[in-house]
Amino acid sequence: MNKRKTLFTASLVVTLLLVSSSSVLALIEPQKIQVTEEVQERKERIEDKQAEVKNKVQERKEVLAGKLSDKKKGNVEKITGRIVDRLEARYAKLLKFETTIQGRIDIKEAVGKDVSEAVNKMTELSSYKEGFSNSLLVIQTKLDALLASENPRGMYPELKESIKDSRLVLTEMRKALVEVMKALVQN
Repeated sequence: MNKRKTLFTASLVVTLLLVSSSSVLALIEPQKIQVTEEVQERKERIEDKQAEVKNKVQERKEVLAGKLSDKKKGNVEKITGRIVDRLEARYAKLLKFETTIQGRIDIKEAVGKDVSEAVNKMTELSSYKEGFSNSLLVIQTKLDALLASENPRGMYPELKESIKDSRLVLTEMRKALVEVMKALVQN
């Protein structure tokens, strides 16, 4: 009987183990599946958040880059505006000098002195006046092109060259006025 009891107990234990292990396995399998699904969901959420953060960072960089370029454009406009203002002030002084010389020519003509050489040289000034007004238009056109350009650094030397040209026109105009003045003094 002992053997039977032992055998019965052993078979009962084996049966219980088999039943319990299959039920435990049945309970564990869904949990494993559930855990792996949760891990996958977490990974997907993290990847989504990372992508979202990357997009936000990229958008922010673009906004900041746009603001910086607007600031730089404003600075270029300011600097060019100051340069043009100085050129116009210099031109106004030369026009004032021209008016003074014209007054002296009129006085000498009234007295009866020969001022034909000075008058001939004064007629040359009109070409310098036109050249200066054209150079101001070129400066403005180049500035607009520079501000609208994708590569403003490539356009800046052209703007600089046109500013230099307008300075040369004013220098030549001044030299012509000095020549007129010398012609007046000699008569």
